[in-house]
Amino acid sequence: MPAQYWGLTPETNAIRLTTGPGAAAMTSVVAGYQAVGVTHIQQGAQMMATAATTATGSWWGKGGTSMMAAAVPKSEWQIEAGAHAEKASGLIGAAAGAHSAAVAATIPYPVVVANRIREATLQATNIIGQNTPAIAEADVEYGEYWAQNATAMTGYSSAAASIVSGLSVPLRPPLAAGG
Repeated sequence: MPAQYWGLTPETNAIRLTTGPGAAAMTSVVAGYQAVGVTHIQQGAQMMATAATTATGSWWGKGGTSMMAAAVPKSEWQIEAGAHAEKASGLIGAAAGAHSAAVAATIPYPVVVANRIREATLQATNIIGQNTPAIAEADVEYGEYWAQNATAMTGYSSAAASIVSGLSVPLRPPLAAGG
């Protein structure tokens, strides 16, 4: 529902986007998923290599074949889980980047409030209409702030929606023991 941001004041959009931990909070999450991904992929590859070496060496024959039959699906799942974690890391990093881009494109709350204070002060001192051009200028500027902040929030919302859909793809469960 990106249209909802056009109905909010630029102050509201600025506050909603800039309060909270922000993109920096995702740094450790991205690093964690990257580490899990690498670890799972390495463990899966190591399990496969160990099983193959053992099956062709000391466990040749029916025992080696059975061990490979058990090890291969588990190794493949480890590698798949690692790829899943690496994908999540990339998507979470993209979310952090989208947030940072939206914050950079947003007119900050104090700037918007300063515009409103300036406009109110001009209104209050507009005894004989001498401030009318400046009031109009402040209102035009506020309209530009409104459009810019709503556009930033809409862009972030759209990016976040596509990222969330990528994160919602589940990892298939590992095979049960013996199966």
